[in-house]
Amino acid sequence: MSRLHYSLGVAALCAFGALDLHAQGRSSTATVEVIGGPHAGSYTLASPPDVGCMISERAGKPKKFSVNFGIPESDARSKDPRALTFVVVSIRDASGTGPAPAADYEASLSFGPVMDTKNGTFYMSGSNPTSGRKGGSGTVRLEDHGKDARVVLDLQPQPGVAVKGIVSCTNVLRY
Repeated sequence: MSRLHYSLGVAALCAFGALDLHAQGRSSTATVEVIGGPHAGSYTLASPPDVGCMISERAGKPKKFSVNFGIPESDARSKDPRALTFVVVSIRDASGTGPAPAADYEASLSFGPVMDTKNGTFYMSGSNPTSGRKGGSGTVRLEDHGKDARVVLDLQPQPGVAVKGIVSCTNVLRY
């Protein structure tokens, strides 16, 4: 094999490898319906490239799930008080097959500027033991399909507001 043919073969393998890595990038998409309240309606928010879900399955520890993503501040929608701008789902014990109780998860949605309570809106169900925050009731259920996963949301973050939806995860990072 000539040096030229060898170089072309290596270049082709590198190109196909790069395409394969790109095709296997992680991603997350939240599709939710807000029922009641000022944000009633249907929303979809996709993660930036290579931002996705993570599942921890360490021996002797509960299975954990987490994802958080949003719109960058440079995006004009990040200032729109009606736009879904950030999604967080953290399940501290996703070992069971049924819905996780509120003590084992935090699920949050932000509309408008993220964590800006004056100009944005923050809906939360479950609890966050680190910050001490407690949200409304509801359930989350992890459906783990190996390479991919999804979380089914059925939340009541505050009186008169319900959130139903799915967070879909492609190429989950496992550690």
